[in-house]
Amino acid sequence: MWQARQPHRLCAPRISRNSSLTPVRPRLHYAGMAITNWPDEVWLPERFGWERTAVQWLFNWVAPELRKVTAFQRHPLLLSHLVLHDMEATIEGHRKAYSSARRVLAQAVGPESISVCLAALATDAARWRVRRLQAEAVHAALVVHCSNAFPAPDQQAS
Repeated sequence: MWQARQPHRLCAPRISRNSSLTPVRPRLHYAGMAITNWPDEVWLPERFGWERTAVQWLFNWVAPELRKVTAFQRHPLLLSHLVLHDMEATIEGHRKAYSSARRVLAQAVGPESISVCLAALATDAARWRVRRLQAEAVHAALVVHCSNAFPAPDQQAS
């Protein structure tokens, strides 16, 4: 007869202060730093070859023409730097569009259409903020990885 197994203590739901069940994700660590907001599509940094999955994921968030730039393929840190700035510009564009939509479009579009537009902008901006947090986590891991791969000249063995 099969017995129900208890979930692992790291994966078991935790009861928060408001008594609702919230799932707890195991805390990830890389080179002594805690990793939060890690994208599911990118392998964890301790796995060999994780940089390739990071580059593939990062290329999803830039213009397709940039895939041809070999510097971004060779140096993932450059790519993550670009992605962070690109995402910040997108979020700022959403902010400006949201703040000006009622004022600028009130004459041309009905109020119900503007409300739908504002709801869509708010939802999409929230998704971009999550992506930016994920990109920041990947960027931080790449900074640690690159600093380990290329130590400063005074740290190199003579």
